[in-house]
Amino acid sequence: MKIQVLYLLAVNLAVVGLVALAVYSWSRRHSPGNWRGMAAVALAAALWDVMAVVMATSSFEHARLALSAKYTMLGLSNVTTFLFIARHTGHWQRTRPLAAAAFLALPVAGHLAAWWDGAGSLRDAVFAEAYGLTYFASIGYGPLYLLTTAFHYALIFVSLGFIAQYMRRGGAIARGQGTALVMTILIPALANVLVLVDVVPRVFDLMPLAHGLSAAALFWGVFRHQMLDLAPVGRHALVDALQDAILTVDGRRWIVDVNQRLAGLAGTTADRLLGRPLDSVLDGPLGHALRAAAGMPLAPGAALMPAPLAVDGRLFDVRAVPVGTTAARVLVLHDITERQRWEDEQARLIGELQGALGDVKTLTGLLPICAGCKKIRDGQGAWHQLEVYIRDRTGAEFSHGMCPACTAKWYPGIDAHERG
Repeated sequence: MKIQVLYLLAVNLAVVGLVALAVYSWSRRHSPGNWRGMAAVALAAALWDVMAVVMATSSFEHARLALSAKYTMLGLSNVTTFLFIARHTGHWQRTRPLAAAAFLALPVAGHLAAWWDGAGSLRDAVFAEAYGLTYFASIGYGPLYLLTTAFHYALIFVSLGFIAQYMRRGGAIARGQGTALVMTILIPALANVLVLVDVVPRVFDLMPLAHGLSAAALFWGVFRHQMLDLAPVGRHALVDALQDAILTVDGRRWIVDVNQRLAGLAGTTADRLLGRPLDSVLDGPLGHALRAAAGMPLAPGAALMPAPLAVDGRLFDVRAVPVGTTAARVLVLHDITERQRWEDEQARLIGELQGALGDVKTLTGLLPICAGCKKIRDGQGAWHQLEVYIRDRTGAEFSHGMCPACTAKWYPGIDAHERG
C-alpha cells in the first residue's frame, strides 16, 4: 500500500475519532461539567484535520484557500482548548462578551489576514507535490503571523501552568485528569515543532495524527478518570483531608472518586482504585460492606447499614448518599470507635448504678405504730419492735445507746458531767 494512502487513512481515522468525541460530548451537554467545551475542542480539531486533507488533495490554485482555512481552524482549536482547560481547572468560569472580544482580538485579526496575501499574516505561498499530495514548499510570514503564533504558544504555556496548579491542589483524580490534559496540549505542539524544523517531510502534516492521539487522551481522561463527571479539585482536596473514608461510584458501580482515608483502609492507593469496578477491586469485609451499601435503596434519602463495620480494630458506620437524581452513590465510612467506647462505658456505669440502687431498700406509705411502746404492726397484724421492723425491710442495722434525757430519767444518780 502506498505511503500516501496510509497517511490519508490515518488522518481519516483521527477525524472519525474527533467527531465521535464531539458527538458524545454534545449528547451530554445538559449534564454537569463542561461537555460543551469538550465538544468545541474536538470539533475544532476535526475541522483543522479536514482542512489539512483538503489542502493535501487540492490543486495548486485551490491550495492557498485551503491553507488559509486550515490556519483559521488552527487558531480556533488552540483557543477552544485553552478555554476548556481554563474552565476545567477553575481559572475562567465565565466568559463575558467584552472580555472575550479583547482576548480574541489579536488571533482573530491574524487569522482573518491570512486569507489575503500581503495582509500582514501569510504571503507568497509556493506549493509543491510529492507522493501525490499537495503541500506548501515555502511561505512568507508577516508581523501578524508572528504575533498570532506567539499568542498561541503563550496559551499553551499558560494552560500547562493551570494544569500544574490543578494537579498540585488535587489528589489522585486530579493527577490522572491533568495527565490527559497535558497530553492533549503537548502532542499537537510537539508535532507542530517537528514539522517546523523539517524533521519529517512537510508533505506529511503530523498535526491531524497528533489530534487523533489528543482525542484518545481525552477519551482516556473521560472514561478512566471521569474528567467531567467529578466535582472541582478544591472539593476533592477537602474530602482527602477528612477523617471519614469516602468512595464515589457511578451508575455502573465504577469507582470515580476515592479519598486517601478509604484507600488506606483498603491497603492500597487511590490510583489503583480509580476507574475500576467496585465489584472486583475490594475484598474482605470492607469490600462486602461497600458493595452492600452501593446496592441499598436510597429513597427518600441516605441509607445507613444496620450493623457497624470493623476494620483494623476500628468501627465504622457505613452510609450511602445519592448524587442528585443520578444512580451514582457516595459511600461514607464514619469512624465511631471512640463513640462506641464512650457508649459502652456509659452502659457499664449505668449498670453499676442500677445495681447499687437495687441494693437500696426504702419504706414508704403509712406505718401503724404504737403510741406507747413504739412497736409497728405488719400486714399480718403482728407487732415488731421499731428497729427490728426497719432492719428486716431495709437491711439497716442499729447500734443501741441512750440519749441524755433518757439517761437522766432512768439513771438520776449520774450527774450531768458523767452523762456527758
